[in-house]
Amino acid sequence: MSACEVCGEDVAELQACRQCGVRFCTECGYFNKHLCLDCGSIEEESQEEEAEDVLEESTQIEGEKTYGETPEQNEEIKSALK
Repeated sequence: MSACEVCGEDVAELQACRQCGVRFCTECGYFNKHLCLDCGSIEEESQEEEAEDVLEESTQIEGEKTYGETPEQNEEIKSALK
C-alpha cells in the first residue's frame, strides 16, 4: 500500500496527476482524467469559462441576437417574428 500525497491515507491504488505529478487516491482526484482535485478544479473552471465565451459568441452575429444555428435559419426566424 502507498500513501496518497493529497490526504495521506494508505490505499491500494494511486494515480499520478498529468498536470502536477502528485500521486492521489480515488477520493482526491479524477482517475478517469488523471487529474488531482486541485488541477481538476482548475480545468473545470477553465472549461466553464470557455463554454460561456462560446455561448456568448454564438448568440451574437455582428451585434445581433441569433435564433437559429446558421445565418439562414437566423434570418428565417427573425422574419417570422416580425
